[in-house]
Amino acid sequence: MKTIVNWDIPLLKQMLKKYLLVVVFTSCIVTLLGVLVVSKLEKPTYSSNVQLSQNDNNVAQLPSYSQFMQTDDFQQTLRAKITKSKWKNDKYSVALDYANDSVFFTISAQSTDPAFSQFVANQAMLIFTKSMGNYLSGVNISVVSKPKLNNVPNNQNFLKPAIVFFVLSIVVFSICAFLFELFVGRVNDKDYMLRTYNLTSLGELDIEKTTR
Repeated sequence: MKTIVNWDIPLLKQMLKKYLLVVVFTSCIVTLLGVLVVSKLEKPTYSSNVQLSQNDNNVAQLPSYSQFMQTDDFQQTLRAKITKSKWKNDKYSVALDYANDSVFFTISAQSTDPAFSQFVANQAMLIFTKSMGNYLSGVNISVVSKPKLNNVPNNQNFLKPAIVFFVLSIVVFSICAFLFELFVGRVNDKDYMLRTYNLTSLGELDIEKTTR
């Protein structure tokens, strides 16, 4: 017996009605479980901030401040300070943020240890205030507030992993549904009835679609 499958629009609509809810529901469950696993494995991070001021009201210099913190000289000096501390192998990030119409700007440090974040922010502040004048003339900045110990973790953003888990789940389960519809419950060859039901094959019948 041969089965002819025509992949037309009605058949695709039938597959959508049959498997769409199952695929979406299963993908949502997998996404939820994936996000829960990521939340357990990913350590919370803590930030410590230093607020500074550009005293000449020259906000045009602020982008140069941010560029300076990305230079090898600044990063290597900061790394050397950290290497001499008890957190020498810990990971961290440091950045400078500012608003276009304000003379105030912030140096922030982030890590999985609140005390380490405070240490990095403080060292970044000291290096910045000491060395910035060597790279840019006329620098006039002052520290408004020094870094403090912050024991409140940053908000974790699970949107990206959730999207990844959901898209991958949709693709995988859609392929599984397609293969299930294509192969399961269909007669694949003339010996199928003999192998499955121990029935002798009496012949083959071609099934074709006719239009009246």
